[in-house]
Amino acid sequence: MDEVLIVDFDNHKFLQRTGDEKLILPKKLHRALITALDMAKSEGQSLRSLMVPEAFLRFFLETTGSFNDFMIHVPGAGRQFQKEEFVCKASNAPSIMVFLQWFTETQMFEVYTTERENDRNVVLGTFEEKVLEFQSEDHGELFSDHRRFKKFKLFGKNKKK
Repeated sequence: MDEVLIVDFDNHKFLQRTGDEKLILPKKLHRALITALDMAKSEGQSLRSLMVPEAFLRFFLETTGSFNDFMIHVPGAGRQFQKEEFVCKASNAPSIMVFLQWFTETQMFEVYTTERENDRNVVLGTFEEKVLEFQSEDHGELFSDHRRFKKFKLFGKNKKK
């Protein structure tokens, strides 16, 4: 666990750092994430337990929400994720491109893409449902304006059954 970031949200401190945290996250998204986490800190435990995952969900929607646009069908090979295209075209923001270059190399992202390449019947989880909701609405950049970020929906609200 050498390259793992461990955060104690309750005490607002890092338990383990890798040293490159401030270099990886785009500044606007980093500020929005910190703002959301600070807002969650001032709430009670039950609301905080909803707000923290929602903050990270929104972060990943903003950075990787267009993932499926880069999953193509190759005759004879099945589904394939076009990583280079994704990194270069998922966002016009250079800072997000730098983040995606790093993030697409992580084990977490590789497992996620491999599951989607190999399984045609992937069950839509919360992230995939939120991606569909995100794509069907005109969000612009969620994190580019902190005032808009404060209006985020609570996790599970308006969820289709």
